[in-house]
Amino acid sequence: MATRAPGAVSRLLTLLLVAVSAGATEAAPRGAGASAPLPPRPEGTCPLSHPLKATVGRATGECVYHVPGGPHYRHTVPEFCFASERDARLQDCWRAEEVL
Repeated sequence: MATRAPGAVSRLLTLLLVAVSAGATEAAPRGAGASAPLPPRPEGTCPLSHPLKATVGRATGECVYHVPGGPHYRHTVPEFCFASERDARLQDCWRAEEVL
């Protein structure tokens, strides 16, 4: 696995905190940039607008995302949710199949 830039995960968590503090629960209008990640719903699922489930590894601190239909998707409890793979990649996240 390649090394991520320092602060990538903290930058991602900061985006999530901003979205939560602003009361975001569904997708904001999409602009030219990436859509901010959203928190999961209380029941541990992602909103339909942001179906990718992402977690941060405790041992590595790396962000990993799971796509619907992926081998671990059903059993993953997300820490935050992305609208697209592009959005996850722009936040320095790895697709689960690349690291598992």
